[in-house]
Amino acid sequence: MAFAGCSVGTFPLIRPVQKHSREWTAQRRAQDYFMMAREAERQGFTQDAMRFYILAHNLEPASKILRDQLVERYILMGKFPQAILCIRGEKKDSALSDADKSLCASIYMRAGQYARAVDVLELVANKRPEVHYMLGLLYESLGNLPKAAAHYRACLSTDSASVEMILKVGSLYAKMGNMGAAESLFVAAGKTREQNPRLFNAIGEVKLAKGDTTLALDFFKMAIMIDSSSLDAARNIAQIFIHKNEYASAIPYYEKLYASDSTGELYGKTLSLLYYYGNRYDKAVSLLHTLLNADIDDYELHFYLGLAYEAQDSLDMSRVEFEKTLAIRGDYDDAWIKIAYADLKQKDLDAALDDAKQFTKRMPASGASWRTLGYVYNVRKEYANALPYLRKALAIDSSDEFAWYELGSALERSGDPSSAATAFRCVLRLKPDDAAAANYLGYMWADKGVNLDSAKTLIGRAMNLDTSNGAYLDSYAWVLFKLGKPDSALIYIRKAAKYIDDDGVVFSHYGDILLGAGKALEAIIQYKKSLDVDPKSDESEHVREKIKQLEAKPVGVENGGKTR
Repeated sequence: MAFAGCSVGTFPLIRPVQKHSREWTAQRRAQDYFMMAREAERQGFTQDAMRFYILAHNLEPASKILRDQLVERYILMGKFPQAILCIRGEKKDSALSDADKSLCASIYMRAGQYARAVDVLELVANKRPEVHYMLGLLYESLGNLPKAAAHYRACLSTDSASVEMILKVGSLYAKMGNMGAAESLFVAAGKTREQNPRLFNAIGEVKLAKGDTTLALDFFKMAIMIDSSSLDAARNIAQIFIHKNEYASAIPYYEKLYASDSTGELYGKTLSLLYYYGNRYDKAVSLLHTLLNADIDDYELHFYLGLAYEAQDSLDMSRVEFEKTLAIRGDYDDAWIKIAYADLKQKDLDAALDDAKQFTKRMPASGASWRTLGYVYNVRKEYANALPYLRKALAIDSSDEFAWYELGSALERSGDPSSAATAFRCVLRLKPDDAAAANYLGYMWADKGVNLDSAKTLIGRAMNLDTSNGAYLDSYAWVLFKLGKPDSALIYIRKAAKYIDDDGVVFSHYGDILLGAGKALEAIIQYKKSLDVDPKSDESEHVREKIKQLEAKPVGVENGGKTR
């Protein structure tokens, strides 16, 4: 029946209100916040997105998805402590899952806390190869090489075919000084695998570290035979030859390295210097021009080009390049020195002096500038003028053996042999294998007839360092003559004359030694050669007097000659 005042015949069915649990409500709100965070991120509102992610995670802290999203964003923002706290909560490191320990460790690594990362990773119960690898990297960065090697070995135990891990472990053994273990590992790997150029190169590096250069070269060459593009092996071979001063042998390998470098910046300069030291000056010039086309403002390239032109006796062109060097870098010592030396080579002593003085004005704090000025005065035979500048150079740098040498030369020529000897001793203390200083000091003593045994030792050292140096052979002959051994002296003076044919002093010595050996006629011949070579030397008049006296005596009479 109908009810009065109602528009419907029955009452509507009213359902009871459904009450949801707090967990359900929190989950729904967390989902809403998560969607709001996503939308904020899409619109570029990073701070709002972070706030919504935090609200979502607070409402549903057990959600791994929400936690991982929040941790990821903390990491991206560099908020590492918040990321760690989000993962750990109230838990200790030991209570975390292995996955969370690894995640925390990766965050500590990002934050540069390597020791903390190690502590957490060592707590991982079931260490997979990637965990061992991470521990190896961390221990290596902390300098704990034995621990690093142990973890890399653990990686290797699960993948024994990994050449990468073999090389890592072996290199660590080598760094620890255990060359035997490194070599054994590399050799064993080489026997059980296909020939691998990296393994042969590694064995070569171990051999090189053990001082066996010959075997090292063999292994490096085998690496290149297997793979002609093996740049590590090519670089190692080149460095061995460079160390041995065998520049021509190093060149093909550096050409390979240069060809592999698209820019030419890495190996081009070294290759140009190898061409220079290998006397292939045209190649050096060509390459340096190519490099300068790419970088016209590189002062070193201009300097090297100047060296190459200088070696070709193109002194004007070399000077231009040295001046370009100084235009780019005005405090480049070597370029100043080379400019002064170029004028000395052209025997323009006044220009060289001007160069050296400009050098000292431009770089008054450089010992090299004062040394160069002193050297130029020595070349000009103005020894007294050289002394104060050489002493100034040494006041700036007392370890400059070149300045000590020039000071010794200036002192000796100024008539102060005692102080000169002290200067040459300083050279030999700084550089025991300085043949020139040993010869100079030994000859100075021999010429004065003092300290003859020491003089012989010094000159002998110089001669052993440079067996084909005619000046050293002459000095050795002279000291033997002074020791009363003219026959022995003749052996060395004859060798000296083969290397030096333009020094009147050598032929004068030759004549004196022949005269001391009773060969007057042969002595006259050598005295005359001395005058032919240098008719205006300091002792030319003395040599003429010897010839005059000998030619006035009957043939066959033994003559004693006055030595200089």
